[in-house]
Amino acid sequence: MNRIKWIKKALLRISPLVLCLYQVQEKSGVITLPEVSGKNLVNAEIKHSATGSYYTTIDATYTRELDPVVVDMVLAMNRPAQSLRRDDTGHYRIRRAEYIAVKGKGELGGGCAGFTSQRHFIDIETSPDLFLGRTGDLGSFSIEFRFLSQSLVDGGQIFSRVGYFSGSKRGIEIVVRDKRVAVLMHNLFEMPDGRRKTISLTGGKKLSFGEWHHFALSFNRQTGKLTKYINGKEDQVLFATADGTSYSSVFTPSFGERLEGDTFRAVDESLVRIGGSFNGLIDEFRISYMPIAALKERKVMADRRYKRLGVDDRVPYNHEGVITSSVLEFPSTGTKVTNFEWNEVLAENTFIWMEFRISDHFFHENDTALRWYRIENRQKNIHMTKDANGVFLRGKFYQWRAHLIPSPDGRKSPRMSALRLSYQLDTAPSVPRFVEVVEAGDRFIKLKWRKNVDADILGYRIYYGVVPGRYDGIIKTINGEIITNENTGKGDYAEVIITNDVIEENRLRERNHLLTFPVLKNTVLYFLAVSAFDSYRPDTPYNHESEPSKPVTARPFEGSEI
Repeated sequence: MNRIKWIKKALLRISPLVLCLYQVQEKSGVITLPEVSGKNLVNAEIKHSATGSYYTTIDATYTRELDPVVVDMVLAMNRPAQSLRRDDTGHYRIRRAEYIAVKGKGELGGGCAGFTSQRHFIDIETSPDLFLGRTGDLGSFSIEFRFLSQSLVDGGQIFSRVGYFSGSKRGIEIVVRDKRVAVLMHNLFEMPDGRRKTISLTGGKKLSFGEWHHFALSFNRQTGKLTKYINGKEDQVLFATADGTSYSSVFTPSFGERLEGDTFRAVDESLVRIGGSFNGLIDEFRISYMPIAALKERKVMADRRYKRLGVDDRVPYNHEGVITSSVLEFPSTGTKVTNFEWNEVLAENTFIWMEFRISDHFFHENDTALRWYRIENRQKNIHMTKDANGVFLRGKFYQWRAHLIPSPDGRKSPRMSALRLSYQLDTAPSVPRFVEVVEAGDRFIKLKWRKNVDADILGYRIYYGVVPGRYDGIIKTINGEIITNENTGKGDYAEVIITNDVIEENRLRERNHLLTFPVLKNTVLYFLAVSAFDSYRPDTPYNHESEPSKPVTARPFEGSEI
């Protein structure tokens, strides 16, 4: 098991404010990366099979985008009529459903609903806590669906939420007339003087017969903009405002009737009907608590995500699934990732690409400053790449992010599983051995130890003090140079002479001023130890330093005068 050891206080106490951490670890290994939590999955999910779990993109029917803050109703039309008891959000109860379940014809999810006679329709019960039963201000909203009409001259009623109990027709109808989709909003809007107003959108471009179309009705409660969209483009725009311009005394949309102030009462609890007298196919019916612009930012609009050729205007697109890990941790800084790989099953026209980042300092999983690097499956030697500052991509903290690209039509998804990486720890050099005091003369001490043979040894540090178990000074340089195997004499042993000039040189270099650097005085007993450090990011907290050697003692003395 990889462990971090604190050196015993008796061996090293630089000061009450300074603690030194030394590491003893295994050198290398392979990690199977942990499963990512649901909050870090965007348009992706984890599925389980007999052979294990895997990541994939969410079903292309987009019924999984069911945030109750955003979505009021979804009918994906992928189920037979007899099994339709509630809509896909679970919010609405289905009173009655009669339609032909058509497989393979729907634009999404492989199915749609066929309405070919007067007895084909879906009746939905309303509730005061939901959009279609709300008595007060409806706020911003969008109603969207895909449809194919068999009769564009007079194709009938696609959607209706209309009541008569107020003494006049009140509600919303969406119908096919004269090769156009018309929206009739009967007495839906309340003007500033309290009177009700009907607004209709009956213009726009004529549609082609026998083709799928995406329809959306959007109302922005802030600006008053009321827009009819066909196939993702504005087909007709009006402003439900006092003077027909944006933000000017916006009318209040409501199914109810105002009493006093902001109080409303229900005047009816009308059933909602989809497909009444309509002749054709309907797919992916959806009501949301947002105008279209906000939905497009969330990328949940059917016209953007699922165009047949996978093209948004002139720009090809794929609505990918993104899986982002939390920030994971190696046992030590400077760890090298030698291989990163995963298992994948790529359905036709699908793709997976991966990003990776690593750092010695901790970062948050949503950090935008630390750069991501693209990597391939079975990527070797990530640690050999340098960042913009010339530092190798090694570290203690790391994170990965996978992008799962479905087929252009959204119906096929890749599968990814068993993510793993191989790593090699950068451990500290071994502790210097055979440390001894060769000589102690007039205010100097001469130390000797066997030179380290570690592959990445860079230098040594000498700790000293006047109290057992506490070191009050660190000798890092002599004559401006770090202490290395090369400048401490020839042969297998290093020799260093410590004088007060050397101590003063190191005292002046100490930036934190936490150490006292006691001068050498004759007849005073000093305690000394030697450590070794490697070449990884020297003079930073990320460098790897060995434990100090066992302490030795020295007592400077002028010696005999005879």
